[in-house]
This record gives sequence, C-alpha cells and structure tokens, in this order.
Amino acid sequence: RRWVIVGAFLWALILLVLIIEYFSTKIRARLARGKA
Repeated sequence: RRWVIVGAFLWALILLVLIIEYFSTKIRARLARGKA
C-alpha cells in the first residue's frame, strides 16, 4: 500500500510541475508581447 501512495504522490508532483511550466510559458509569452 505504501508504494501505491508514494506512486500517486509522485504522479501528482509531476503533474503539478507540468501545469506550472505550461502556465509560466504562457505568461512569459504574454509579457513578451506586451513589452514588444
């Protein structure tokens, strides 16, 4: 059971990182457009 919990936690972490990266790139593109 412990490994299942650890696996789920790792997957949640990876998903969080991917979502944050996705939004950060979107925000960066928006800021770049605003400056230019």
